[in-house]
Amino acid sequence: MEVGTSAGLNLLFDRYAYDYGDGVLRGEAGSSVRISCSLREASHPPLPEAFPRVASRVGVDLHPVDVRGPDARLWQRALVWPEHTARAKILRRALEVALRNPPPIEPGDALTALPGHLKAIPEEAVPCIFHAHAVYQFAPQDRGRMDALLAELSTPRELLLRVAMEPSDAGHSVLSLYAHRHGYREKRRLAVCDYHGMWLAWRTTPT
Repeated sequence: MEVGTSAGLNLLFDRYAYDYGDGVLRGEAGSSVRISCSLREASHPPLPEAFPRVASRVGVDLHPVDVRGPDARLWQRALVWPEHTARAKILRRALEVALRNPPPIEPGDALTALPGHLKAIPEEAVPCIFHAHAVYQFAPQDRGRMDALLAELSTPRELLLRVAMEPSDAGHSVLSLYAHRHGYREKRRLAVCDYHGMWLAWRTTPT
């Protein structure tokens, strides 16, 4: 489940190919969408050969973007800086994938929608909440509500994951993993990275 999903392109992450510069394409190697990310520093992330199977997916946004509308696609393109031609090409191809496989998106407040969606997920599936450059826009009290809500909803579960990529004051984004087990939370700061994912420095630490 993606919080602040916009057009839902990140929900289709398993339909893209990823190049980390080690000669191996991860994800869907034949995809028209190829995302390149350079790895910085000596410590590299444990990159899997295959992604976990996605049992279901949904995005929630106060004002979601429907990529089936031509004006909506033009608006997405307008948000890419003119000189970022490589990003524009990736966006165009990702929109084509989304047109063939429209991501399931619903309008609404994520904090209101979370309980219903999580309770509908079967026990054998591991829920994963993720967000990129979205929760930093929440009011401070709503960030606290989200933390408390996930702790409560994880009480009956062996594992509930939250993956966060949010901007920092240092001029880059921070990638963090929250693992909730029966109401108890462990947070790890996994990496710092470029706002648009062009580079990543892996430096996992517990917090």
